[in-house]
Amino acid sequence: MQTAQLTLFDEPVEDIVDLRKSRSGTFIDNMIMPVHRWFRYSAQHSSRERLRTEELLEATTVQPIRSELERVVQTLAAVRESHGGKKHYHTMVAAYCRDIGLVLCQLRRVCKPGSRMCWVIGDSAPYGVYCPIEKWIAEMAMAAGFKKYHFDKLRDRNIKWKNRKHRVPLKEGLLWIEG
Repeated sequence: MQTAQLTLFDEPVEDIVDLRKSRSGTFIDNMIMPVHRWFRYSAQHSSRERLRTEELLEATTVQPIRSELERVVQTLAAVRESHGGKKHYHTMVAAYCRDIGLVLCQLRRVCKPGSRMCWVIGDSAPYGVYCPIEKWIAEMAMAAGFKKYHFDKLRDRNIKWKNRKHRVPLKEGLLWIEG
């Protein structure tokens, strides 16, 4: 029995790359591959590019979550000062949300009506500050024009080790988005 292949995109996929000939060792090099044309690795560019959180929070794509995101970003910026490494989690989280919002807008543009996608999502708590990533991505997806979503929790995280720096309960699961 033969089954039909479902297509996700109305537009043809161009620039097909022969992956056997296109090997690379760095993420930046891999960005030339079609699957990476919408993505940016927020964790690496946030401190090196000296991103400004005010500008990130002004992005149209984060407006649906702006008030909650802004509270988290401000808390992370304040908590950062009391830690030795002074990591730029505040800009990393803001840049991540902006970038994911941009991806969702592009996906809405090219996905056929009724398309379904599944994202594997794990929430986060840098410096013990909880970031409800699955909620934020779902809200940005609805604002981008998708119609519905649901989250299926797969497992609890941060429960095995007693020497963790924080005790914030975390989870990982599947975020289903449809539109």
